[in-house]
Amino acid sequence: MSREALILKIVKDNPQIKTRKILEIVPDFTYSIVHNTLTKLVSRGLIDYRTIETKSANNMFYYHREYFVTETNNIELESTNLELLIDKFPPFCESWSDEFKNKWFDNFDQLSQLL
Repeated sequence: MSREALILKIVKDNPQIKTRKILEIVPDFTYSIVHNTLTKLVSRGLIDYRTIETKSANNMFYYHREYFVTETNNIELESTNLELLIDKFPPFCESWSDEFKNKWFDNFDQLSQLL
């Protein structure tokens, strides 16, 4: 699974998630990777965010973003997931064995039902 697909799934499964929490879920990603990926997903319109202001005990204000998938984004997300799935499906090849060709057609039928 690509970084974008993984982070997109995390945001979809965890509404109002913060970058720090994503880093806890995927500890091998750096802050920079998560931030850049979230920025790409926002610019592509797949997720949204809102900025939250928090006041600390020493009267300092901190700002953080909560990321989420809206209903409109959710529809786009499903079509994006289908596109990712289709991209991973291998093109048909005449040189395959008959058994492998039959399996390919069976899997293609299953994929077609998802569309």
